[in-house]
Amino acid sequence: MLYIILLALMLIFGVATAVYSVLFFELYGRGGRSVIRQWRIAYSKRKQINNALSRAQRAEALATSEQLRSAQAEERALAREQQADRRVARMGSYIIAEQCGDHIKAIRASNYHAKEKKILRSVQVAAENGYPLPKDEKEQLIRMLKQAHQDAIRAEEERQHQAEIKAQIREEERVQREAQRAIREAEKEARIKKAALQEAMRLLGDVHSEEIERLKQELAEAEANANRAISMAQQTKVGHIYVISNIGSFGQDVYKVGMTRRLEPMDRVRELGDASVPFGFDVHAMFSSEDAPALEAVLHRELNGYRMNRINLRKEFFRVNLQTIISVVETHHGQVDYVADPEALEYLESIAIMNEHDTLESRIEEQIQASDVDS
Repeated sequence: MLYIILLALMLIFGVATAVYSVLFFELYGRGGRSVIRQWRIAYSKRKQINNALSRAQRAEALATSEQLRSAQAEERALAREQQADRRVARMGSYIIAEQCGDHIKAIRASNYHAKEKKILRSVQVAAENGYPLPKDEKEQLIRMLKQAHQDAIRAEEERQHQAEIKAQIREEERVQREAQRAIREAEKEARIKKAALQEAMRLLGDVHSEEIERLKQELAEAEANANRAISMAQQTKVGHIYVISNIGSFGQDVYKVGMTRRLEPMDRVRELGDASVPFGFDVHAMFSSEDAPALEAVLHRELNGYRMNRINLRKEFFRVNLQTIISVVETHHGQVDYVADPEALEYLESIAIMNEHDTLESRIEEQIQASDVDS
């Protein structure tokens, strides 16, 4: 059945084609063939035009594609370069952070400028070798250094405070020991004087004599010394303020203002002039105070602008003229006696010996030169 249908369709198509051809040639004849030829020529031209347009479009698309690929290649090269720059920057930052981290860890209250100089030098060397550090990271390093320096200052102040507390405890213990020793010695002396007086009175009886009066006076002085030692031991704030200088060691207008609670305050002055300095200290003023620690603190606060060591506040040296110190003392304590000019005997004698030695050497050299000329 299917074959029959297909055969019928083919027969119909063939008949239709034959009829169309007969009708076309009948209607147009040779003119029809001319129309067909013109149509074919027009179609060929349009095809050529379309082909030319297609080639131009393809060329333009190709050029656009080449430009796109070139642009993409440039972008990839720029990205790689930027990535390399970032890698170099990270490497430089890492190296600088390691070096600067060591400097920051080693910061102390007294070496800020030295560590800052080393950090800036590290940044400069890294930049010269192709590892530039961004400005914000450089500023961050300086901020970290300043913060570490402030922490070091606070730690140093805390250490000084603890050291002052320990020193104060040691000083109080030493003062108590000295006071107890002084009490024992004064009581022993009083017992000796009393026994001597009793023995003299036993031998001389009620007879008035100069020896008995002298022994009575010595006994009274010994008992007064014992009472004074006991009173000093009970009053732990009583002490002496001293103003001393050492021009041979520190130069002119440099004074130490301190406090001691020793019964013999000159022992403290002699102790300060031990082997740690080439010459001894000269005392310009020394006076007692019922509250020596408080008075010393007030004087140091008033003279703080003249302090030589701004880091270690236990160093009680001030670069200022003596009259300024005496004015501050008289403002907070009252009038005191003082010596304006230091003796500095060892220093002045040493200078004189050195000058004499230089003069002797000059004379010898002149004699040698004169003898050379004569010869």
